[in-house]
Amino acid sequence: PGFAYSQITVIRNNGTYVEPTVQARYWTDGTIFAPTFTPSGYYAGSPYVYDATGIPPIVPHGAQSFYMNYFVPASVPLGTILQFEDTVSVAAPLSTWITDTTPWNNVNYFNPYVVGPYDPNFKEVQPKGEGPLGYINQTDSVLQFMVHFQNTGTYVAQNVVVTDTLDPNLDWKTLEPIFMDHNGTVDMDENGRVRFTFKDIDLPPSSSEPFTSNAMFSYSIRTKPGLADGTQIRNRASIYFDYNEPIVTNATLNTISHTAIVNNVAPVGQPSFLLFPNPADKACYATINSDATTSAQLRILDITGKTMFDKTIALQKGKQNITLDVASLSPGMYFVTLYGTGNPQTQKLVILK
Repeated sequence: PGFAYSQITVIRNNGTYVEPTVQARYWTDGTIFAPTFTPSGYYAGSPYVYDATGIPPIVPHGAQSFYMNYFVPASVPLGTILQFEDTVSVAAPLSTWITDTTPWNNVNYFNPYVVGPYDPNFKEVQPKGEGPLGYINQTDSVLQFMVHFQNTGTYVAQNVVVTDTLDPNLDWKTLEPIFMDHNGTVDMDENGRVRFTFKDIDLPPSSSEPFTSNAMFSYSIRTKPGLADGTQIRNRASIYFDYNEPIVTNATLNTISHTAIVNNVAPVGQPSFLLFPNPADKACYATINSDATTSAQLRILDITGKTMFDKTIALQKGKQNITLDVASLSPGMYFVTLYGTGNPQTQKLVILK
């Protein structure tokens, strides 16, 4: 509270040809008001929903990044959970994201906490998992790690090296760099020790350049198949600014669970779902992926627990979009629950008009 806060959204082309007509949409949590965008000129819209057009063509395995810059009001309580979402498609209309070859990486949900003083050198993992042990399903076989670092010293950092010793429960040969916001190289030895080297990065000190003193990179890696229940995957990085002693980041932790529903994604044999768009106005879709032909129930409750919508639906095996008419709902927050063959799954729905 009372300080600047920035996010970075990275749109990456995983395909084999140039994407010239990329579209994107970004939903922000109104608790911290509206962002400014860097670079400017692409995102435009209301205080809560922004559409991006005119994004430069993205070459195969290339990426385009955007910063969303906020100032957090001093009145926001510590521990407040914020909700953000972004979606990307290869062409208008945005709803065509569902026809992408790999549609589930076209949508991202992000729920950070409002915190007090923090170390700007840190590591995060997606999926984060549930609870302090970071429970993930065995089907969450791809983990994405992101390392953030900032020069909080008194002079330019000419070279930065980040070392990362991979957990033995990860399949080391599947490591793939996703994005670096500065030019760098990656190499790994036979013991799973990875070096991300940023030579001549010339990272300025935060005292003179609070924004450009930050840097980040991300990579994906697969877990080994057949991991047992309770298997833990830990990861942390060491950051070397020139010849200084390393700064060791926090440790991420994921724990394999075959039974827990994690991040609203159900175990195999049970349907899972996403809401799109969210926030919504007159209508939204429950995009449901079912492993079997079955029936389920969708129910919308307001924050008082009053039922606003209740419908039994027939599900076919595979992906389908169920239209939810929310035109009669007043602006606010609601909870959409899918009751299927197992434990119910709940998503938060925001109505904005």
